[in-house]
Amino acid sequence: MRFVLRPFAPGPGAGLRRGLSRKGAFVRFARTIAYDGPAAHRRSARRVSLPHLRGKRTGRNVGLVYQRRALGGAGVAGHCRRTNHAVLHVARHVQDAGAGIGRLRPARGRQLHHPSPDETAIAARRGGGGPPSGRRRRRIGRRRAMRRLTLVKEMLWAVAVFGAVAIVARLFGGLGVSTDLSDAMPWGLWKILNMVAGVALATGGFALAFLVIVLGVEKYRPLLKPAILLAFLGYGSSCFALFLDIGLPHAIWKPIVFWNHHSFLFEVAWCVMLYFSVTALEMAPPALMRLGMARLAHGIHRAIVPIAIIGITLSTLHHTSLGSLFLTMPARMHPLWFTSALPVLFILSAVGAGLQALILLSLIHSRLYLHAPDYAMLKGLARISAAILGVWLTARLIDLARRGGLALLASGQWETGFFYAELTLSAIVPIAFIVLPRLGPLPRRLAAASVCAVIGLMLNRLNVGVISLIRTSDTPYFPSLMEIAVSAG
Repeated sequence: MRFVLRPFAPGPGAGLRRGLSRKGAFVRFARTIAYDGPAAHRRSARRVSLPHLRGKRTGRNVGLVYQRRALGGAGVAGHCRRTNHAVLHVARHVQDAGAGIGRLRPARGRQLHHPSPDETAIAARRGGGGPPSGRRRRRIGRRRAMRRLTLVKEMLWAVAVFGAVAIVARLFGGLGVSTDLSDAMPWGLWKILNMVAGVALATGGFALAFLVIVLGVEKYRPLLKPAILLAFLGYGSSCFALFLDIGLPHAIWKPIVFWNHHSFLFEVAWCVMLYFSVTALEMAPPALMRLGMARLAHGIHRAIVPIAIIGITLSTLHHTSLGSLFLTMPARMHPLWFTSALPVLFILSAVGAGLQALILLSLIHSRLYLHAPDYAMLKGLARISAAILGVWLTARLIDLARRGGLALLASGQWETGFFYAELTLSAIVPIAFIVLPRLGPLPRRLAAASVCAVIGLMLNRLNVGVISLIRTSDTPYFPSLMEIAVSAG
């Protein structure tokens, strides 16, 4: 289909004839002569209707077909002196007829703008006779985006202030005043959600660095800097949560001096510190360039490959150490979650959900700052994440069957509900949204898959570190208001 340009001058008998005119000619009614245009074919000329419109160089009528070319609104524009002609909304009719079979791309060039009833009503209230101009529409869109961004920032500032008050109460009042922890449940929301789950969501940084820097997959390079920033912020917040969770925050430096080679927490502490330093080193070149240290910045840039490999190794060791940490409690953990394969399951779920966290970050950024994300790149990254989550789900079920734990799924215990929710949100729903196009348009499917994967990973870590220990503890645990405030802030 070819869209119709605006006429250069009004004509006395502008109309339509059979078929669309050749490029550069006007569209006119049958048996009339348009202003400054070729004469109509009188013998076969008649009014054009939708079933008789044909595609370019094809013999098929316009109908329920996938439009591979751009399509714009065709019609007669401008003011005619003698007659007022109705506008033929070709693109609008085809869009209604072809809903669900493909997205119609906007035509290039100067198009006819047909105002919607809402635009006409807004223009009438403002005293204008027509729809808002393109510049005015863009200005209105930017104004709305800034209001939405300002509202989001104000909400985040309110949460941060609430969290800062809770942090001050914890530092001066201790863990007993600010938390609901006990000797039977020493790890709560801070250690499991902020520390264990937080670093897992930041794993997308080293996963994308492995794809781009080590494997050379250049199409994902635009996401490399946001991924490194996400890893830096994730590990930084995890270090701060660890600082608040330990009994004596001022003694956090002791693992650097006093080495206990037999402790999993010793390895976790060193991996967190070293990987946080690596991410800070990867983000240092722009700051060094601003400070006039160009030579040092170029040196770091030249050594980016070994730095990335070191970071990947440290992150892998960190997640496997976190999984091994729970292997010391076989009598306390519920059989649904205690397994010797926890280190492998931890690293698989962290990589899969970490990539989904990157996709969610990209979609939120494009929504707030009004720019179109690269959906082809995000779709490829989502497929890689779906494959990793599929491997995690398969390994999880095989390990449960190997240990004879499938009978527990029908035991009626309340923990099975958390187990089903974990599998559904972590893998089943994200994979379904990614691989099944019939579930909706690609942007909505990517958003739904990423949100479910992130929530599912947090639920998985809470199940392992909190839910699985409740049955064997003497006192129940529910996070206090200050714990929730610190975690959110």
